[in-house]
Amino acid sequence: MRPKKLSARQLVLLTFALVSFAGTAAGQQQPHTLTGDIRVHKKFHSQFLASDRDVLVYLPPGYEAAKGSRYPVIYFHDGQSLFDGATAYIAGKEWRVDETAQALIAAGKIEPLIIIGIYNAGNDRINEYTPAADPKYKMGGKADLYGRMLVEELKPFIDRTYRTRRSAKDTGLGGSSLGGLVSLYLSLKYPHVFGRVAVVSPSVWFANQHIVGFVAALPKKPRVRIWMDIGTKEGKNSEEAQQTVAGARLLYETLVKKGWQPGRDLAYLEAQNAEHNEPAWAARVGSILTFLQKLACGNRQSAIAQAGCKIIAAGQFQLVFRHPMVQEDISYGALQKVFTDDPCHLDHVWRHAVSRCCSGKGGRAVRC
Repeated sequence: MRPKKLSARQLVLLTFALVSFAGTAAGQQQPHTLTGDIRVHKKFHSQFLASDRDVLVYLPPGYEAAKGSRYPVIYFHDGQSLFDGATAYIAGKEWRVDETAQALIAAGKIEPLIIIGIYNAGNDRINEYTPAADPKYKMGGKADLYGRMLVEELKPFIDRTYRTRRSAKDTGLGGSSLGGLVSLYLSLKYPHVFGRVAVVSPSVWFANQHIVGFVAALPKKPRVRIWMDIGTKEGKNSEEAQQTVAGARLLYETLVKKGWQPGRDLAYLEAQNAEHNEPAWAARVGSILTFLQKLACGNRQSAIAQAGCKIIAAGQFQLVFRHPMVQEDISYGALQKVFTDDPCHLDHVWRHAVSRCCSGKGGRAVRC
């Protein structure tokens, strides 16, 4: 008798159940690919969950130099696969979140931010990443406990340890597959904590599309900015891929009916020919971060530089800026080159620098 071929959905459950073992094997064969300043917190313990897990923290360029600055934060699930090919689920295939964030920050495309990678718990991943049990697969339904770990334990720890901006509008959540599912669920359950969410290739089908009913039953639309996407080849064949896209469209339409506005607080992408894997998600990270963390004119924190002044003579000063990628003062002319495609934000930084100098906050007081 020929063995029965597993569906893509069954493969998702089976392979992610073995992720901890696959990640270990990958780590023995692949070189590390970490980029930037990444801190590691081993075996983070939770009173709500059975397994401890490692937590990775990406800090933006200039973090150590800009002691007075605080940063927005986004928390990603499946932290093994975010930054490092040596620990990624698919050996050598990571999301490249660190490389992408570095490039976007340097180009002034996004505000510098802190990115948290939360390792999954291997065999407990499916249970922790799902808000309801799936009657067919006889598993799932512990997302509420996972959410308590995030909200009551991990976020307070990160806020104590790093210079974060703690409000919901400065805090995001994101993940793919079941990670996308739990990200949407928890952001809508805790909109006072998470104001931005990346819902990447969500497993809408899990537990008979429970997430669709959850969204439809919301008493009112919370203030959460949502990125959502799906690949058009996420399935073992064209029929299953079409079903996957149909499920994503249903969820998207449900969000729109609930009040989210496409192009404003909701972005939806069907990535052509994209499969359900890390390389496909890596290709979309730039768009995800840009939508969730895009610079706005008049932002209260100078996103690409810290502005200040140098006293030249009585009543005279020179505006200077500390660029996080070069760690030295640069001139206004050099800053113009950094903001060539964003004159609005350049004007904000200029006004901020003048204000600092004229108030004496950039050094000692001067006449202006």
